[in-house]
Amino acid sequence: MEIYVALLSVAVVLWLAWRWKKLSLWQNLGIPGPKPNLIFGNLLELYKKGPLKCHEEWVKKYGRVLGYFYGMKPVLLVTDPYLLKNIFIKDFNKFINREAFNPLHKYSLKDKRSQTVLILPGQAWKDVRSVLTPTFTTSKMKQMSGSMNSSIETMLEILQEKAQKGIVFDIFDVYQRLTMDVITKTAFGVQTDVQTNMKSSILRATKLIFVTPYKDAIIFIGLTFPILRKLCMKVQVFIITLLNKGRPPHTMLRRGIRKVMEMRRKNPETKKNDLLQLMLDSSVSVSGDVDVSRLEAGNAELEKRGSEEISSKKTRSMEDDEIESSAFTVLLAGYETTSTALAYTTYFVAKHQDVQENLYQEIKDLIERGQKLEYATINKLPYLDKVLNESMRMYPPVHLFTNRYALEDVQYGDIHIPKGTLIQAPVYLMHHDPDFWSEPEIFDPERFSTKPNSEGITYLPFGVGPRNCLGMRFAQLEAKLALANIVYKFHIKLDEKLKDNLEVLCQIRTLTPAKGHKTTNDFAPPKGKKTPRKVGHLRDRQKDLKVPILGQWSEEKESKASGLKLQSTTRQIPET
Repeated sequence: MEIYVALLSVAVVLWLAWRWKKLSLWQNLGIPGPKPNLIFGNLLELYKKGPLKCHEEWVKKYGRVLGYFYGMKPVLLVTDPYLLKNIFIKDFNKFINREAFNPLHKYSLKDKRSQTVLILPGQAWKDVRSVLTPTFTTSKMKQMSGSMNSSIETMLEILQEKAQKGIVFDIFDVYQRLTMDVITKTAFGVQTDVQTNMKSSILRATKLIFVTPYKDAIIFIGLTFPILRKLCMKVQVFIITLLNKGRPPHTMLRRGIRKVMEMRRKNPETKKNDLLQLMLDSSVSVSGDVDVSRLEAGNAELEKRGSEEISSKKTRSMEDDEIESSAFTVLLAGYETTSTALAYTTYFVAKHQDVQENLYQEIKDLIERGQKLEYATINKLPYLDKVLNESMRMYPPVHLFTNRYALEDVQYGDIHIPKGTLIQAPVYLMHHDPDFWSEPEIFDPERFSTKPNSEGITYLPFGVGPRNCLGMRFAQLEAKLALANIVYKFHIKLDEKLKDNLEVLCQIRTLTPAKGHKTTNDFAPPKGKKTPRKVGHLRDRQKDLKVPILGQWSEEKESKASGLKLQSTTRQIPET
């Protein structure tokens, strides 16, 4: 018995010594940061205070470059704009890989579900990204805008119908249904009833994938004890499967994508000009000399070159696992971030009446010149662009997913970054740093009269560099079209009797509007204006429409919800 006790004691001592050595990394490198706990790293403080408060306190105490431990994972937190530019742009090839959306997940070539553009490493990522990037060029955006406007019209009709009946509804839920409708149409050519079916299975499954809070107990265990990582991931799947009535959400959505793929191949006449078809028909260069600068979303030079360089190179088709996983990623990204950005922006234009009026006048002037709200004209609304940019500065939908792994040891002055280190750019903190933004807590669209990131990196709601958000232009177009239509047709106000604070849930990667807060929409012609031309059945209708949407800030939903009142009136629409 004594032998077993002795062996166990030796094992424990060796285990603790291994952890101590791992957790001494930043101290040995001379990089400042909070002292890690031998068992939990810095997780206890992160879970107690939340990442936003922790990051802010740490930067104030230790400077713009600091090291901490997310469980046993070493993380270099960087808020130096010039160092970020080196890491994310200039030296991109040294920091090409990124962390998975689920911090417990690790990329594996053998794992079919890992073959997504979101986490593919190195050359594999370059191959798939080079296929997907042309999907979001100017010509493709023009084609997609028609489908977007069709879905937006459906949303407006639903809002009008609800207003007539005085139905209580959730505006964030309306936006989620809109973005799901848009992405299924434009990416997969699939018509769904997600906007009208309150029990939509595809929407329920997708929502469950994003419910993980930052302070998740299962993730805490997996990060603290890496040996239990795979077990923790299985527990996560089991829980959301129960919540989805016994159907694993990931499997359910992937099977739907696979069915569309099979149908396209069996029936060529079902082919459509969408993202999925592009991947099915694609050729991937295997020469290994892809120019990563061409892979950045919104790269105008890429559009000029087109695919002329591909024809002279050896190519291969995308693997089915790559197509399925990348399509799955596009589905999730196209749904979540745009709906969240729309919810925040709606709140801000309701709170700031002067901003809303300026925005309405800009849209009205465009319409009165005989132009429509479509792809060709939406970028002629510079103030709309400023409002959306400022909203995403205040509340970036994705705040903890702008990260990169060092592929090799890298030295910047006296800062040594070891191979395998995760570099993290805290987006929310960067967007609220008074050194970069004058009065950062004030909503001021005019601060975007000048282009950000002219020197260092301070604004990154879509990430930055060649591995920035693939669908950035798609998301911006959809959000602008939806917001412009809503502001043009409805006047939005906050209720003076209710608090106008905003409650946000800090999820594992995202900042999400909380639910349970009521607003009221009064649909009626503005005072002093002629009765507008009929818009649905709202011309002379006045009705309180209570809408749960947003409330008061908290790292998690701990405080009691406070309400908003959102009054919307039909705008005057000139005869054409």
